[in-house]
Amino acid sequence: MKIVSFNVNSIRVRLHQIEKIINKYSPEILSLQETRVEDNLFPFLFFKNFNYYPYCYGQKSYHGVAIITKSKPTKILSGFTNKDLEKNKRIITVKLKTEIGELLIVNCYSPQGGYRKCIRKFQEKKIFYKNLYLYLKNLLKRYPLLILTGDMNIAPVSSDIGIGEINKKIWIKNGKCSFLPEEKEWITKLESLGLIDIFRKRYPYTKNVFSWFSYRSNCFYRNHGLRIDLILVSKLIYPFLKKVNLKYKIRNMKKPSDHVPVIAEFKFKIL
Repeated sequence: MKIVSFNVNSIRVRLHQIEKIINKYSPEILSLQETRVEDNLFPFLFFKNFNYYPYCYGQKSYHGVAIITKSKPTKILSGFTNKDLEKNKRIITVKLKTEIGELLIVNCYSPQGGYRKCIRKFQEKKIFYKNLYLYLKNLLKRYPLLILTGDMNIAPVSSDIGIGEINKKIWIKNGKCSFLPEEKEWITKLESLGLIDIFRKRYPYTKNVFSWFSYRSNCFYRNHGLRIDLILVSKLIYPFLKKVNLKYKIRNMKKPSDHVPVIAEFKFKIL
């Protein structure tokens, strides 16, 4: 099973990138973030033409998530509950049958948070992570096979920060979000549920591999970025991991998202 997690930064202008991913890697699952489109305007037909089942939870101009699957899910959940009336659409979950049991795919787009001093934005991010922790904790009690994909908007460890030491110190001094101490604690709390950051687990000493690059100052070509797009899996899933990579070539296409897709392959099949 191949799964791709990709912040598309407006799905309707990144279909050429998604088409490249589909044609080159043939993933069974695409987890997309920051789709920026209302559900009635989502490009369903594009995915159906590739024989996928598309599911989205979006809004006009901002945020939005989608999960695209080759096999039809047995359950779809939008928001933290089906009765969720969130203003910002940030999380979607599907349940799939696999040869190792029922699998949950949770796809999320975390708030960026702005700065610590930006009370509203920072609190929004803090509350999101609190809700995400409780949501995953509850799901894992019933479904031990779980994969969390998403733009987490947090670089978990120092090796995931590649903006230069001077910029790093300035960000921390100004309380700019992405790798503040409390943010790293939020990721650690998710990991306390038994979730494993598969890239960092597989490559504990790897540096200079990032998933987000600002459009400014040729950051991509200078490899100045952050690894904030993660795939975390439950302990029962990790032994099935075959490989995980970040695909820089997709970021090098014309009119790209500012993010790089994360692709993981597991040694089991979806039914």
